[in-house]
Amino acid sequence: MPVHPQVAAQLQTLFAGNCVTVPRPRQECVERGLKVALVGDAAFERSDLVGALAFYRQSLAAFEAIGDRAEEARILSEMAWTQLRREDPALARRTFLDSVQAYTDVASVRGVGLSLIGLAATEAVEGRPETAVQIAAAAEVYAHQEGIVNVYSDETPGREFVDQARASLSADVVASATEVGSKLTIGEALDLARLPQTTAT
Repeated sequence: MPVHPQVAAQLQTLFAGNCVTVPRPRQECVERGLKVALVGDAAFERSDLVGALAFYRQSLAAFEAIGDRAEEARILSEMAWTQLRREDPALARRTFLDSVQAYTDVASVRGVGLSLIGLAATEAVEGRPETAVQIAAAAEVYAHQEGIVNVYSDETPGREFVDQARASLSADVVASATEVGSKLTIGEALDLARLPQTTAT
């Protein structure tokens, strides 16, 4: 779906002489990246998901230009949640995994945990509630660990997907899946999340 002309005009205005094609001071690139991400957030809130993704991509490009992996991780996560809302869980999974890698690069266990919540939601959307509960349990463990995370909201999007997954299972299955998930290493949780795309290839 093409970007709305008004969105394209906003992007052109915000990114005239941007950090990708024209070298800029680091702080200016940070400010540009943050500004465009906020416009993306606003587009998401009004359900303009195509526009939101367009803004997030431009924000991501600004942070990539200066090698700010922590902000890259945050924007990748925002993109993945938007892709999930657009009912594209396969793409959302890949983007959440990219976010995991970015958080890993800055040694942020907490950030990896937050991205795992997104991967759990993806499992729920794709109809694997037990796996979703397992990954969510692992996510809760690691999301409370130490690590750099640039968070500008107290809300964690997408938790309703995991809540729906829990509601679809019996209490015994939820308890068992939660116990199993809470003992998973990060690698094991990621393997569970990667399994669908591995088996599809």
